Amino acid sequence: MASVGDILVSYSRKVQLDQFEPVEYGIEMEVQIEDGDDPADVYREQTTVAEDAVERELARRLARKKADSGDD
Repeated sequence: MASVGDILVSYSRKVQLDQFEPVEYGIEMEVQIEDGDDPADVYREQTTVAEDAVERELARRLARKKADSGDD
């Protein structure tokens, strides 16, 4: 049976902060598959981790943009 050692998980998202002001955040992670792990399960779990990390950074950036512009 073939074995899997590492998988690569990546996620990125681009949003438009203002006209002509796109911002993109992304993450790429190399994940070690341990003996007995189901690679599909590990991939799904780590994809959730990657998505959460990117969405948190985007939320911080959007909040900073809102604070800097003085919007309520």
